[in-house]
Amino acid sequence: MKTKKWIFLGIYLTLNVLFSSCKKDWLNGKPNESLVVPTSVNDYQALLDNTSVMNMTQPSLYMLGDGDFKLSDAKYNAVSIPEQQAYVWGDTENFYGGQPSLDWKYT
Repeated sequence: MKTKKWIFLGIYLTLNVLFSSCKKDWLNGKPNESLVVPTSVNDYQALLDNTSVMNMTQPSLYMLGDGDFKLSDAKYNAVSIPEQQAYVWGDTENFYGGQPSLDWKYT
């Protein structure tokens, strides 16, 4: 009889912890209170109009890695290490070869 009591108590405590720890607004919390979440068309337009960040570069690694075109050896040697790694689907451990990627520069 004592074993059933301990099993019931264990199940009760586990369920109590699981259900009491879930808050409804937990996913809506901001990691930093200064972050602003765009909610209107004007907010999104303001993001797109920030040309110094949004419209200065374009990502290129996906284009090199998709296999839709071929690079000659001369052009392959002329591109950066991350672009070479994307073209040959290189190892992910040293994908960028210690160099910054323009695809992730402004993120």
